[in-house]
Amino acid sequence: MEWGIEAKNRPQNVEKKKLGLAPDLDLVYSGLDLRPENLDNLIRKTGFSASKVCALLTELQLMGLVGETGRQYYRISGG
Repeated sequence: MEWGIEAKNRPQNVEKKKLGLAPDLDLVYSGLDLRPENLDNLIRKTGFSASKVCALLTELQLMGLVGETGRQYYRISGG
């Protein structure tokens, strides 16, 4: 607030909430944050096959938890 400017909507604790997801969904979700993550990196992080990661990402998208920011780049929904 040095210049008299104060953010009204300060981001609160950025830790991910426990959402009660199934273990596979939770593993993929925990590999994401607000910065876009490439599909190949998610496959490496989880150890799952490409088809399984894609299916889990689709499920997370339908739940409104994940968004695709570009071709094969995903991030958590910041809402």
